[in-house]
Amino acid sequence: MTRSPAISEQLAWEGVLGVETTLALGLALALLAGWSLWRERYALGLGWAVTFFGCRLAAFACALWMLAGPTQLRIERLLSTQSIAVFADGSQSMDVVDPPDALARARWSLSAGRSADRTAAESCDRLELALAVGTSQGEQLSQFVNEHQGVKQLQTMLATMRTTIARAADHGAAMVEQIDDEGLSERAARLDALLTDEIRRSCDQIETFLEAPADETPSDALAVELDQLVANLASARQRAAVLGDDLMRQHANSSPEGTEQTDAQTRREKAGLTLDAFEAALADDVKERVDVRRFRFDRTATALGSDGSWAAELTDAPSIASDSQGSAALDAAPSTNLSGVLRQIAAIGANGSVQLAIILSDGRHNEAAGPAPQDVAAELSGVPLYIVPIGSALQVRDLLLHRVEAPAAVTEGDAAVIEAIVTASGCNGETSSLVLRHDGQEVDRKPLAFAGDRCDVRVRFSVPAGEQGWQEYMVEVEPVEDEANSANNFMPASFEVVQDKIRVLLADGLGRWEYRYLNQLFRREKHVEFDELLFLPRVHGTGALAQRPQFPRDVEGWARYDVVILGDVGPEQLPADSQAALDEYVRTRGGRLIVVAGREAMPGSFANQPLLGLLPVERAALAGGDAGYTLDLTDEGQVNSALMIADDAVESRQAWQEMYRRFPVYSLSEYSRPKPTARTLIEATSQAAGAVRSNLDRAGVEYAFLSWHRVGAGRVAYLAAPETFRLRFRRGDRMHHRFWGQFLRWMTAADAGSGTDLVRLQTDRNEYAESEAVEVTVWLKDSEGRPLAGEALEAEAQAFDAVSSSTKLQADPNVPGRYHGTIAPLAAGAYQIGVRGPVVDTLLPPGAQTPPVQATITVSASENV
Repeated sequence: MTRSPAISEQLAWEGVLGVETTLALGLALALLAGWSLWRERYALGLGWAVTFFGCRLAAFACALWMLAGPTQLRIERLLSTQSIAVFADGSQSMDVVDPPDALARARWSLSAGRSADRTAAESCDRLELALAVGTSQGEQLSQFVNEHQGVKQLQTMLATMRTTIARAADHGAAMVEQIDDEGLSERAARLDALLTDEIRRSCDQIETFLEAPADETPSDALAVELDQLVANLASARQRAAVLGDDLMRQHANSSPEGTEQTDAQTRREKAGLTLDAFEAALADDVKERVDVRRFRFDRTATALGSDGSWAAELTDAPSIASDSQGSAALDAAPSTNLSGVLRQIAAIGANGSVQLAIILSDGRHNEAAGPAPQDVAAELSGVPLYIVPIGSALQVRDLLLHRVEAPAAVTEGDAAVIEAIVTASGCNGETSSLVLRHDGQEVDRKPLAFAGDRCDVRVRFSVPAGEQGWQEYMVEVEPVEDEANSANNFMPASFEVVQDKIRVLLADGLGRWEYRYLNQLFRREKHVEFDELLFLPRVHGTGALAQRPQFPRDVEGWARYDVVILGDVGPEQLPADSQAALDEYVRTRGGRLIVVAGREAMPGSFANQPLLGLLPVERAALAGGDAGYTLDLTDEGQVNSALMIADDAVESRQAWQEMYRRFPVYSLSEYSRPKPTARTLIEATSQAAGAVRSNLDRAGVEYAFLSWHRVGAGRVAYLAAPETFRLRFRRGDRMHHRFWGQFLRWMTAADAGSGTDLVRLQTDRNEYAESEAVEVTVWLKDSEGRPLAGEALEAEAQAFDAVSSSTKLQADPNVPGRYHGTIAPLAAGAYQIGVRGPVVDTLLPPGAQTPPVQATITVSASENV
């Protein structure tokens, strides 16, 4: 609410001289001028002496007027009601009923207003909060002293800090009066004495230092006194926290009524009652000056009206049920987006209407898209933010299997390494086993021993890759007695065993560095057979292209290769008929194409030609200028095994960033904007606006360095600049060799998934978060190998005890025999994805000795950030 403005006008002196100084100086100059003219009155004559005196006074007056700087000020005061914003979590995780906890029960009971008068425990909580604010203010004041900020600013900050400490002292005095227990009362009295004596003395001493001249204060005395004050505040806060827990235990023992009712309430119900009590407790005079703005949030924040109760608003929060047809959109998925809340706080705080923001949440941010809450919070400024965590902190007895990692593709005859991490909570001194199974049979077993209330155990299995095709394993940790949740004890690990030799066509217009290093790499790689085709300075071909060094003109010629790598070639080397055959090779034969952009022809010279339609990018106006581009892995790129050039995902991302921060990309192609169908693995970020783009701007990829997409039955990858050879700089050939070896295996890993040649099934990943949908693809062929189109199929996600969700599969209009579907987000646990339909029963009759057509996935609960 904004009131009418109050307007006033006044004269202000804003020059280098004050009013008193100006008058004194003017009087002195007038006396001096009069005395000098009086001495010369006989020589000048009385008339001229008076005239000169008046002229001198006018000159002095003008000079003094300018030095005084008089200004006519118009002051307009616009008064408005201050607002605080309250955001309450309304997501599905708020329906959890926490384990009984005496301390938590007492705090919820008091916060809901079931006690008529304020208790000592409440006063102690208020004391702890005030001390936390005072400690933060003290640390900021200490920082400003080290930065040699102005004395007036330091004095203003000290005054604010003293107000906070005085408020803490009031809460401490009230707490002392309210405690009946002798032992607790003595502890409270000592805490109160620390506030009123030692901490107040430090504040007085700091104020004295600030008021004294700089040359009279030792250089380090102020800093030492500030450090002592902050240490005392932190110590007092810690004592208040311990005392508060003891007071809460005393309150819980003395007020057992309502125990069962409180223990049975969900987090949502507790938060609603607490917020209703909070608004009811606001004094009438505070309500006139402070406006409470209400918000409920899950995936998005929703503004609520000022009428009605919080309990009703949170209880009526919509929940998302899984559609039996799997049609629930991902936008309606039940998730918690704390990043969106923080962004909205920054938006409403920018206009100054909100002075404080409060968030009540269990902190289970599980929004897959967008930046993490920590990154958004780092960009906040100007609006004080207070987080009220909701949920039990009691540690449950549980074994959690997570971070199961396996390579996407393994060469036949090699060994696949499967790594897993088991986190044990509340299992100190106990043992278990991690079991690896294949087709239900135990393959390997590793013993586990747990030391500590919470510990992580890393286990590694080595599996021989003896048979080509999709290999699926199940990693299982055997449960301990009385384990809270056994659904998170399973996780699949799968990989593709590819042929021993990968047939590659490597072509380029000119022998660029990218081409030269790939040529040398493939010559040394025993698992690669390649033909090369180079057009400048003379046409040169090897292998099948030695006699006729030109691109194939039919699909059979392209089909001789598992992967085709095209460099900077133009339409004169790759004519229209070769492009049409290449398009058919990718779309219908499932071919793999890698295009590396160049400065001369690729891909700009192929406008309106078939090749350009295969690429996952389109033309964009570049903004990098002469500054170049740095590279960063996207969220998908960080989990893609092809880009794992170091031992883990974090080190790999750092290696990519450091290499291309030191050697930026200056030759990025204009064709670098991802198409809607593209999956970007490496993003190119312009250095013109800074070294690293803000996390708040990472909603979409502006320029893609490495991207790919599916085209019919095949896949096409695109590099927007010939710059991967720089991975060799200062590192030898290790990272460059590793990247291209993994990239080729990832490209050639079959899309077939599990099952038979007649019915095969694949999911886009093996591990999902609770908010992520599951993409399912199924291929159908008849007994003669012809694709079957137009069939009615359904995919289902089945837990180990019941069917959880299903979806109808839609036929792919571009690829006969391929079907797609999306299963709505699932709850945490392990699932088997299967396919059913009349045609499946025909192709795979019951009782037939065929491998199962199913994939195993794991849905992980989001971490509490």
